[in-house]
Amino acid sequence: MPVTRVRIIAEMGLCVALFAILQYFSVRLPINVLGGTISLAMVPIIVLALLRGPWVAFMCGVLCGLVDLAIEPFIFHPVQLLLDYPLAFGLVGLAGVFASYICNLFEQKKATAGLIMVSVAAIFGISLRFISHVISGIVFFKSTFPDDVNELVYSVVYNGSYIVPSMIATIAACMLIMPVLFKVMGAETLGFEPVKHDIP
Repeated sequence: MPVTRVRIIAEMGLCVALFAILQYFSVRLPINVLGGTISLAMVPIIVLALLRGPWVAFMCGVLCGLVDLAIEPFIFHPVQLLLDYPLAFGLVGLAGVFASYICNLFEQKKATAGLIMVSVAAIFGISLRFISHVISGIVFFKSTFPDDVNELVYSVVYNGSYIVPSMIATIAACMLIMPVLFKVMGAETLGFEPVKHDIP
């Protein structure tokens, strides 16, 4: 099936629906009283990013962030809302900057290198989300932090307590899913033009 605008919109809708389901079954740690859950909800965004590239996935991530806001809103300030919801999840979609390179690796039967790059792409996108949450924490939630701790350290530790486990679970899931999708779909059905050259 050729890649059309209608197909991409349908895939985005499917990813948003999967995001909502996975986020509904997320786990909140006792320390995460200000928000943040451990889940596989980022998997659909990263899968879409590696199939359709960063900009489609960024838009999908923004929609997912708005869905997350609707499911479990925690609003402290309008800019905080932007940082913690649409922007944070939109940034996950920028994992797609590696999409063409990863596609080439799988096309050339370099599965091990492809899997490594899938994990690199996931770490990149999720790290951008992490930075967005850390900035939000420092700027808007510092009044809730203990008085005797550094604001940056506290925000990094707090947000890392749910982002890092979610990242590990997401990487594991994507490393299982992506080789199958690349094999089934083939490079000619992807939403970008793979760079045709030999990768060492």
